[in-house]
Amino acid sequence: MSFTCAACLGDLTPGGLDLGSLPLSHDLCSEPSETPRRIPFHLVQCQSCALVQTLTCPPAADLVPRGEWVAFTEPSLHLDDLAAKILSITNMTESSTIAGISSKDDSLLEMLVASSGAMLWRINPAEDLGFIGNSAGVAWIQDAFDPALAKDLRATHGGADLLVARHFLEHVSQIPRAAYGMKELLKQGGYVVIEVPDCEAGLRLGDDSILWEEHRLCFTASTLGRSLRLAGFEVIWSSKYSLPNETCLIAIATPCSSDSGNVLPPLIEEFDCFSSFVSAFPERCHRIRQFLEQWRTHGRIAIYGAGHHASSFIHAHEVAGLIDYVIDDNPHKAGKYMPDTAIQIIPADRLRFPEVSLCLSSLGFSAEQRVVAASDAFSDAGGAFYSIFSGNNGSPFRWLSGTKLPTP
Repeated sequence: MSFTCAACLGDLTPGGLDLGSLPLSHDLCSEPSETPRRIPFHLVQCQSCALVQTLTCPPAADLVPRGEWVAFTEPSLHLDDLAAKILSITNMTESSTIAGISSKDDSLLEMLVASSGAMLWRINPAEDLGFIGNSAGVAWIQDAFDPALAKDLRATHGGADLLVARHFLEHVSQIPRAAYGMKELLKQGGYVVIEVPDCEAGLRLGDDSILWEEHRLCFTASTLGRSLRLAGFEVIWSSKYSLPNETCLIAIATPCSSDSGNVLPPLIEEFDCFSSFVSAFPERCHRIRQFLEQWRTHGRIAIYGAGHHASSFIHAHEVAGLIDYVIDDNPHKAGKYMPDTAIQIIPADRLRFPEVSLCLSSLGFSAEQRVVAASDAFSDAGGAFYSIFSGNNGSPFRWLSGTKLPTP
């Protein structure tokens, strides 16, 4: 069987990091014996353009949440600054039209329209695609978004002077297909704003929190720019926002002629980085298990947050037998089990010492600060908080790089 790169459409060679199949993170189970959906996760690197990606892309139907209550949130601390930068470059006015791809764009769209007075439309999954089900994420559009759909959308809503696509491109099966669709939506001289997670530091530092079964593509600044150029976009401004627990890559681009001869080839360091990430993975797993086993001699271990970061941490490192609970405030999750485990999700009021000795956070920064601030009794009694993200001091990943965590 042959496999094709999502960016340059060249051949992909199997190898890399093969985790078999991972359970779909939001398929929480009513009983431990319940079977969740599983997604193949085999991370490879294109030897032509250096883009890190999964070997295959699952059908969108396999990713759509079963529960209407499932929600997805994206980083937002940078949006005020980003909106100002976009408007300074694109000069949107009351006569302009701004469009969005999915609900992930809504916060930024509101800021742009409030400041510019521009007209606005966004793809509506039910009205524009006849989609029935949870449309919180972008799984529904992964298969549907192509030039033909874009042509229909433009006929219905009109062309866009500015198209926003936040946390969309990392999900697509083929970048050129999505790019042609975005071009179809744009008016002559229009702009597209792309935002994706930045995986460069994760690959370089060996931070496995970048692994998620729903993300097909792991971009760095170099591979994002290269991928957009191969797809016929000229990047006129790019930057990265280093946020707590996540860094975002931003590119403002405009359509241009597609000419692979003008694309800078990858540097050898890009291949060395991925090779090191893969080769060191078994040792990272060993040390994480070793650390958790050591802590369990002192007390039980919980993870705060029953989302994809927690699920990936548990399954990628094979530590389900070392985690006693997952804690979450969402009433829809309480009492359920993390997919393919016997780990029950318990409410926040169960975070008590000594019932729980160590609490690993898989939360976003703002939520994490609220939880820690509200958990003085747990901390004062001797409970410990640490994060699974490498950007936080005291996380297990920090310990792997030389900072040994104290035990109670």
